[in-house]
Amino acid sequence: MRYLQNLPFTSLAAGASAEQTWAPETDVKIRRIMVTERGNGELRNVHAYITVADNPITRPTVPCRVFGENRETGLEVNVDLIKGTKFYVKLTNSTAGTVNVDVVLEVE
Repeated sequence: MRYLQNLPFTSLAAGASAEQTWAPETDVKIRRIMVTERGNGELRNVHAYITVADNPITRPTVPCRVFGENRETGLEVNVDLIKGTKFYVKLTNSTAGTVNVDVVLEVE
């Protein structure tokens, strides 16, 4: 069964960082990572550090804009995630204002 898992970062202030983790209840495959800003704000200066089972998939950080914001432009990763294994995201907001960002995983 395919579904979308959201990791929300709400009210991330200018210059601030925040972290989210998610661990599935069953073995899954993460097909895509998509990132959106709820107010259609710019994501060039919001950077992400992402690990799967403590293995980085970004080195060191990347602008959130590179992930794409929908199924057609989302970053295809096809990473297996075993039950209980952590998917970790840290976002750093280097913009001049507050952002509301959703990191969305397409999970199968």
